[in-house]
Amino acid sequence: MTIPRRSFKTIGTNVTKIVKPLISKKGFGNSEIINNWVNIVGNKLAQNIIPQKISYNSNSNLDGVLLLRVNSSSVALEIQYVEKQIINKINTYFGFRAIGRIKIIQGPIPSPERKLPSKIRNIAKTDKIELERKLNSIKDPDLRVALAALGTAIIKK
Repeated sequence: MTIPRRSFKTIGTNVTKIVKPLISKKGFGNSEIINNWVNIVGNKLAQNIIPQKISYNSNSNLDGVLLLRVNSSSVALEIQYVEKQIINKINTYFGFRAIGRIKIIQGPIPSPERKLPSKIRNIAKTDKIELERKLNSIKDPDLRVALAALGTAIIKK
């Protein structure tokens, strides 16, 4: 009798399941508008605008109000100028009239976190010898080098 094995799933399928309840609280039925925000408004505007919330009438999921946070009045003016194009792009993306109006609020936009490089630590000689001993049985030299690098990184942490 064979045991059925589960295949690996991409991380994206699991992340979507985890994030969906959090995003739904803000009115985003799915995360597509957030995930594709750069494609919708362009890279320049996406750096200065964050979609905050979508509000719908109580009995309809059409013609919602998209609340955008912008970081300056000049960006707010630019959004007002291209508002119809943004609404059309979003609605075209969803395939129905998801957004009917854009509301703009001005406030700080959090910058993406910069990950500082961790301090480099040397591993103890005994750990290095133990790692090399465990990797001696591996015949493929490329695999051995990759596993040695991985093992060293794990030991350093």
